[in-house]
Amino acid sequence: MMNPPSPAPPNDERPALQATKATPPPSSTATTLPPPSPTSAENLPRRRSIAGFLIKAFEIFSDPKNAQYCGWGPKGDTIVVHDLANFASEVLPSYFKTSNFHSFVRQLNMYGFHKLHQDPRDGEFHHPYFRRGRKDLLFLIFRKNPGAGG
Repeated sequence: MMNPPSPAPPNDERPALQATKATPPPSSTATTLPPPSPTSAENLPRRRSIAGFLIKAFEIFSDPKNAQYCGWGPKGDTIVVHDLANFASEVLPSYFKTSNFHSFVRQLNMYGFHKLHQDPRDGEFHHPYFRRGRKDLLFLIFRKNPGAGG
């Protein structure tokens, strides 16, 4: 059989609650920092090193001296090679050890670029993070894992 609950002790016998100290208001000389914004560095993916190929490719398409051979698409979200033969012979050797356009395209594909038209005479490629004037996005481009099947 259960014992009935004992009556509550009188007010003066109740255990004292532990008092919490109130935090004093900040003094007028204290500096208060605003909370981090959603675009603060803490909320972005961790930056990693950017592949040399991507930096060079960005420079190639951004450099006005290469405009007769290549450049950015009208919206700045694609790269376009206007003159494939001269791009390979005049531009690529200035940045890479090879002047082989197909090797350049293979590298683009390894970094997730996609050719927009299946015409072999056309050289327009797209990657969502490769944009005119946005070199700060290059760290978001990864090289495909060769063991992942392509």
